[in-house]
Amino acid sequence: MTRAILIALLLGAAPACVASPDVTPDSTRPAPTSLIRALDRTPPASKVRVEAGARGLLEGALGRWDVHSLLLRGSAEETEIPISSVQGLWVRGRATGHGLKVGAITLGIIGAIAGPVSVGLDRIREGGSSEAPTAGDYLGAAAIGAVVGAAVGALVGAGVGAVTTRWNRRYP
Repeated sequence: MTRAILIALLLGAAPACVASPDVTPDSTRPAPTSLIRALDRTPPASKVRVEAGARGLLEGALGRWDVHSLLLRGSAEETEIPISSVQGLWVRGRATGHGLKVGAITLGIIGAIAGPVSVGLDRIREGGSSEAPTAGDYLGAAAIGAVVGAAVGALVGAGVGAVTTRWNRRYP
């Protein structure tokens, strides 16, 4: 946290740089504050993917970094990338939150459909009783099915996501 505050203070004291689109990235230009925050939240040696202008998409372990450059350690070599050329940053992590959302939405929808279907099938199984289900019966079954489906889907999705990795975008 103190590192981020110190960097923010240094960035605030730095002179503003204006670059034209045809100028190559300047390694002395300070990094955007949002990129500094993203790098500060990224643990050292994390697997990262960096989109760096003309160099394209680079992958490796995050080495040291400062407001002017970052070091990316690949399997064979180390690459120093000027911060001013970084256009995107992704960090390899777990997909627990994503799995939770997808599971809850998917099984919630399936439950909302299955609830009213079960009410209709129950009526058929009773042999066409004289008491027909009302619209409230169908709506109640849809609501209960959606809630139960979303809860089960969230648990299953979070479990699957916990064992799955994905690229989480940190910048921009």
